[in-house]
Amino acid sequence: MKILHVHDQPRFQGGVERILFDMASSLQCRGEQGLLFTDGGSDPEYFEPFDWQGMSINEAIRQFMPDVAIIHKVSDAGLIEEVTARVPTLMFVHDHDLTCPRRHKYTIGSNVPCEKSVGIGCITSLCVVEKAPVENLIPVRLFEGYKRQQLQHRASRGAAGFIVGSQAMRQELIQSGIPGQKISVLAPIPKSIADIKPVPLSQAQEILYVGQVIRGKGVDLLVKAFKKIKLNAKLTIVGSGNHLDECMALSEQLGIADRVTFRGWVNHTELNQYYEAAQIVAVPSRWPEPFGMVGVEAMARGRPVVAFNTGGIGDWLQDGVTGLLCEPGDTQAMANQMQRLLIDDNERIAMSQQARQRVVAEFTHEGFINGICEEVRRVSSESSHLSMCSR
Repeated sequence: MKILHVHDQPRFQGGVERILFDMASSLQCRGEQGLLFTDGGSDPEYFEPFDWQGMSINEAIRQFMPDVAIIHKVSDAGLIEEVTARVPTLMFVHDHDLTCPRRHKYTIGSNVPCEKSVGIGCITSLCVVEKAPVENLIPVRLFEGYKRQQLQHRASRGAAGFIVGSQAMRQELIQSGIPGQKISVLAPIPKSIADIKPVPLSQAQEILYVGQVIRGKGVDLLVKAFKKIKLNAKLTIVGSGNHLDECMALSEQLGIADRVTFRGWVNHTELNQYYEAAQIVAVPSRWPEPFGMVGVEAMARGRPVVAFNTGGIGDWLQDGVTGLLCEPGDTQAMANQMQRLLIDDNERIAMSQQARQRVVAEFTHEGFINGICEEVRRVSSESSHLSMCSR
């Protein structure tokens, strides 16, 4: 089976790229998969699992003759149309690009996810307004994101199937007009999950956040929730991003800077020490997480998670079993739930054990790859059947 992977950014830079690389590597190890990456890139190591790269899409299809294509993140609607017209195609929808002009799926100034389908609501919520490049004389531009989203969504209709990471993403695509029977849910688990071991239980009342410090991740909401905890607890924030300075300033304004530590970016291999120091992990996302891998990584280490119930988080966080859920944006509820686990040793320890067990039983990279193989074979088989019927 020959698979053509199509993606805009072939380099190690984020979760999507890691999932694509791990997927390609695992498929290659199974022996039957021929893999091709079509876009350019600057990191030679990233191309290791791909047989060809650096050629045009026409050359790729003509020379490689793929059985199936998997489109990941591609901004060019014309490229999507060309691939889906010539090769049986799966769209791997990693985020909200197909369903939201702003890609964030929360409205300007809001602390909660947007539940509207694309249309008039995008205009009334000012989501058709976006910043212009710095070189533009006018600082904003209108409808650019809306037009991009519409073109990409229209181009994707030629795909034979869609893969998403959670039930919430499946419902989001259905709301956008994509038939439910074309959508499969596969938890995107990286190879590294198998290497994560449970860490010793901490005796300190400490909360940990790991991830980007950008507005969509809701670190400011976590800082506000932490202020409301009636304990002499500590909060450690590991990560960097364009919202970092604002969150640091917020902790100063709230008078809790002495109990909130911003560690900045930390190498993945050094994260265990922060998990060991913390009793619980917080996932305060403002945007609807397409899946929320950081929570699964915390659970794999035996840490219960307190999170806003946004997007795909409910797929892996069993409320009251592996952690606690709060209504999106409700900082008082998050404060209450974090305090509850910090105080109740028995409940926290039970959740720690159940969190680890659930990851081992249900969230494996092998299971993810098995699902990908099933989808690839299904699309290839259906295409062959249709081809024979059209003769």
